[in-house]
Amino acid sequence: MDFGYNATGLVSFSIECQTDTKLYLLFDEILTEDSHIDCLRLTSSNVLIWELEAGHYNLITCEPYTMRYLRFACLSGKCTIECTALRRIGFPPIDCKLIDKDEKLQAIYNAAV
Repeated sequence: MDFGYNATGLVSFSIECQTDTKLYLLFDEILTEDSHIDCLRLTSSNVLIWELEAGHYNLITCEPYTMRYLRFACLSGKCTIECTALRRIGFPPIDCKLIDKDEKLQAIYNAAV
């Protein structure tokens, strides 16, 4: 899943486990050259793991994470995932602009806002 930009929030989804299931959620801000998520990039561990018994669950992370890309990997069992969302946490967009002839200053401002 590609959110189109880096965003911070709580990951939520519904899952129907037909059997006991081990589910990995992999995420990162960038993809590798072969379009995969490297969940151990920069010595971080961008992976969440659930071990679920058969049944239906509505899940949400208890911590916010920053990501652009998100993938599920079912390591064992059989499941169906629906209603995946990133419930954003962050400051509302700033409605102001800096217009300056100094390109370096303008670049710094644009990066900060």
